Amino acid sequence: YLAGTCNNGTTNTNGDCLNPRVDNTNGNPQHRYRIVIDSTQASTSLVTVSRKVGTDSWQTLIGPVDVMSFAAQQNVPTDLFMSITGSTGSSTNNHEIDNFEVCALNSRPVGEQINHFRISLPAQGLTCAAS
Repeated sequence: YLAGTCNNGTTNTNGDCLNPRVDNTNGNPQHRYRIVIDSTQASTSLVTVSRKVGTDSWQTLIGPVDVMSFAAQQNVPTDLFMSITGSTGSSTNNHEIDNFEVCALNSRPVGEQINHFRISLPAQGLTCAAS
């Protein structure tokens, strides 16, 4: 839906299936996304993607879809490892991860965890000269 086919069957190459669009040049209004993977019921794995634009309420974009019902789908794994990343969007948008929450029936630590990295750079870029 976001990077594939729109509901009307057209290709979503520019992120314009949604209104407002997924992206714009000034980063306003702020878009928040919520992704839920629910495998609490046996033999199902429901995926839902929702979006909140500015101060509007949450709108469901996808689902809930039972991805276990897709042809040739494998069983839900015993352990699910998830990795997420966020970065800047050049000079026009910020892509941040905030209020990340994982709810599970059975969760356990994987090992020593890094809480976060904070990188602070000077306002003036560093330049190197040949020696």
